[in-house]
Amino acid sequence: MAIRDFFKGIGQGYQRGLTEMGGYDPMQQVSPEEAERRRQEGMQSLQRSLGRATAILSGDPKRMQLAEQQTQMAEQEKKQEELNKKLDDAIDNSNLPQSQKDLLKSLNTQTKAQTLMQAYEPTKELKAGEQIRIEELNVLRKLEALDGDVKKLNNYEKLIYKNFIEKEDSQSILQQLGLIPNNISNQPLEIEEIKKG
Repeated sequence: MAIRDFFKGIGQGYQRGLTEMGGYDPMQQVSPEEAERRRQEGMQSLQRSLGRATAILSGDPKRMQLAEQQTQMAEQEKKQEELNKKLDDAIDNSNLPQSQKDLLKSLNTQTKAQTLMQAYEPTKELKAGEQIRIEELNVLRKLEALDGDVKKLNNYEKLIYKNFIEKEDSQSILQQLGLIPNNISNQPLEIEEIKKG
């Protein structure tokens, strides 16, 4: 019993040491792709460690500087890959259509992060006056497309036209253009129920 505990303790220490050195548990079952990635990462880490040790033993400052630069670049690449993976996970968990998800994943990390930040940026709530101005603009654009024929507007657009474009506390756009008389703003608002169809 004591021998079994002894070997179990050695095995756990060995496994813990490998986990700390390699950054993962080598005894954990993973897919073949992940195992290959880990193997490549381990080989690159070993290569950097040996290069650093050789540079130190040689005493050449240029080699030591080069080895340090390679180590820093490898660390940056690893952080970049981790960030890219997190961004891909965030894209997968988003409510975007699959085609947009695929497009976002193909972008570089910086563009991907900026796009995600913009997508989740809270929208500015419009004030009532701004919303009315937007509705007026939409109606005016439609009127322009209809060559100014108010009769072709739907009921909602006619209400916007009558209540906000024709009548306004200040001089309306149409009054400024001289298309309607100036005394129209004294008339009461027209209210009509609009049914969704």
